[in-house]
Amino acid sequence: MKNKKQFTIFLFLILALVLTSCGSSLAASSWPGVSGNEDTVFVAAGTRLYSLRVKDGSTNWQYPEKPQAGQSFYAQPAVDGDKIYVGDYKNNFFAIDGKNGTVLWTFTGATNRYIGGATVAGDLILAPNADNVLYALDLNGNVKWTFKANHALWSAPLVNADVVYLSSLDHNLYALKLTTGQKIWQTELGGAIVVP
Repeated sequence: MKNKKQFTIFLFLILALVLTSCGSSLAASSWPGVSGNEDTVFVAAGTRLYSLRVKDGSTNWQYPEKPQAGQSFYAQPAVDGDKIYVGDYKNNFFAIDGKNGTVLWTFTGATNRYIGGATVAGDLILAPNADNVLYALDLNGNVKWTFKANHALWSAPLVNADVVYLSSLDHNLYALKLTTGQKIWQTELGGAIVVP
């Protein structure tokens, strides 16, 4: 537990270092998404996704190499072994090779931006979108199922056993079957829960 807490503190220190050293290239317009493992920190901030070395904060790679007009990254990247899953503000969701920053595939079926982070659950990638839809993709980027809420999805889904828990800006918490996306129940919370 102590090592995990120290690692989390270190991740945020690295993020602060990156954001202060990048100057105006990371204009503050949303919160950055941060995740990682014991060797690497992945930061979705502004026009790029960064892979940074934990030991010294140096850059392994950045995607895209050159910023693209209108493309922004803020959703927390999901890390699954050597693969990174992250969405952008141009409605694209990417699988990226965590070793070198190469795009493995792109899902373009959403109609709005990705604000909440994705969650990997076995052979499914759960990608919430601001178009009110949770997209369940296989590891090749094909849609397995979708679930539509009544408002935007800005939070990463949580998975426990075979149940997906999903909050929405419609003030509801949904419980869904992991294998099919079928709604098990929903409950009104009286307000939105936003946890990137």
